[in-house]
Amino acid sequence: MLFDKGNPYSDGLPIELQLDWSDFECGLSAINDRALGRVAEWAVLAYMAADCNLAPYMFDDLKDMKSIGSSENVHVMALFDGPLVTDSFFARLNANTNLNDDIILRFEELQSNDPKTLTMALQVASKYPAKHRLLLLGGHGKGWAGLLVDENTGLRYRKQPGRLIRPGSESECNARRRACLQRVQDRMNSVIDNNTEGQPPLDILAFDACYMGSIEAIAQVMKEADLMVVSEDLMPGEGFAYGNFLTHLVENPMQSPFEAVSSIVSSTSRYYQSAGAGQRRLALAAIKSEQLTPFSQALVRLVQALDIDDPATFAAVRNGLERSWTFGNTGMIDLKGFVLKLLEEPLPSLAKEAAAKVLERWSEMVVTFNTRGTADTPNGLSVYAPLPANFDISYLEASNHLPLDLGIWALFLAGYYLKVLGDQAPRNALVQAMERTMRDLKARGIYKAQ
Repeated sequence: MLFDKGNPYSDGLPIELQLDWSDFECGLSAINDRALGRVAEWAVLAYMAADCNLAPYMFDDLKDMKSIGSSENVHVMALFDGPLVTDSFFARLNANTNLNDDIILRFEELQSNDPKTLTMALQVASKYPAKHRLLLLGGHGKGWAGLLVDENTGLRYRKQPGRLIRPGSESECNARRRACLQRVQDRMNSVIDNNTEGQPPLDILAFDACYMGSIEAIAQVMKEADLMVVSEDLMPGEGFAYGNFLTHLVENPMQSPFEAVSSIVSSTSRYYQSAGAGQRRLALAAIKSEQLTPFSQALVRLVQALDIDDPATFAAVRNGLERSWTFGNTGMIDLKGFVLKLLEEPLPSLAKEAAAKVLERWSEMVVTFNTRGTADTPNGLSVYAPLPANFDISYLEASNHLPLDLGIWALFLAGYYLKVLGDQAPRNALVQAMERTMRDLKARGIYKAQ
C-alpha cells in the first residue's frame, strides 16, 4: 500500500500512517529467485539512507534505477531506509514490475547510519554475485565530520497514539513480516553462502552525498574500493543521474571500472548542465584509491617543508588558505587550489619542490573530474582549513585518528593560527580551547601527531 501510488514522500510525510498486510510482506519473485547465485558482469548496490529530508529525492532515484532494472549481466539492487514504518527494505530492482514484487527483505525500521546495516546489505547483495561491484552511498554527507544521517522518524508514528494504524495487532503484523523474512533467508542460504569475508575490495565506491571529497573522509575508507567517486561541494538532492549511467552500464556490461566511473561523472555533469536541471554547478571527481597514499605522503612532506616562521613562506601559506576555493560555511577549502595558490608566491626551493610533487601525485591519482581544474575552481578534493574564528575543536580529535599521518594538518593549522592571532593568541578562546583539547588528548593517550 505504501508504494501503490508512486512516491509516498512527495507531498510531505502523512500525519496519520495507515498500513495494510502487503506492507508487512516480502519475498523472492520468480525473476529474482532465478537470478540467485548467477554471476553477472556487474552488481550495483545503492545504499540509500533516506530517513531524513532527502526521502522524496532518493525515492525518485530509486524509481529511476527501477526503470532500468536488472538484466542478465547486471544486478541492480537497493537498500532503502525510509522515514515511515515498513518502508525500509532490500530489493533487487526490475523494470516493468511492481516495487512490492522486487522487495526481498522488509524491515519495520533500520538504522542506516550503523555500519552493521551496511554489512548486512552487502551480505544480502553477495547472493547476486558479479565480476565487478559498485556501491553507491546516498544520504547526507558532512565531510570529515561524518556520513549518513538517520532521523528515526518512524519512532514518532509508533510512540504517538493514533498516528500508526496497522491492519492487525502489532504482534500479528510482526509475525507476518518475520515469516516472510525467514522464508527468504532459508531460500538464500540454500543457494549461496552469504559470508562476505575474504572478498576483494569493491571496484567502485561512489558517494552520493555532499562534501565527501574531503581527504580526511576518503582516507578512512580508501581500502574498501579500488576507485572512488566523490562530490567536493554540495550534491543536489536528486543525486547522480542514475537512469543515465545505469542505462549505459546495462547496455555496455563489459565496460571496465574506469569506464564506469567516467560514465557516472560525465553523465551526472551533463544532466545538471541541462536547462531542465537548472544548470547547477557540481564538483565531481573519480580517484584511484591506491594513489591516495603517495599523494598523502607528498602532502605531509609539503606541510613539513612549510616554515611559517619564514615571512615569505607565511605570506604564501596565508595566500593559499585565504584565497583557495571555499565550500559554503563548511570550513573546507580546495586542496589542489591551496597548493596552486602557494606557488603564486615566492617559496624556498625545498617547499616549492614539495608543492610540485603534490601536483604530480595529484595527476596520478585523479581519473576524471568535471571542473576546469584551476587555482580558482574546485578540483575534486578538499581539506579542513577554516578561519580561526570558525574552527571546530572536535576536528583535533578526529584528525588524530586519521591514517597516512594526515593528522599533521591539524598541527599545521594550529601553528598558522598562532601566527595570525599574534599577540592576541594567549588570550584567544580558540587557542585556549585547542590547548585544553590537546592536553586532554595526551592524557587519554589519543594524541599522536608529531
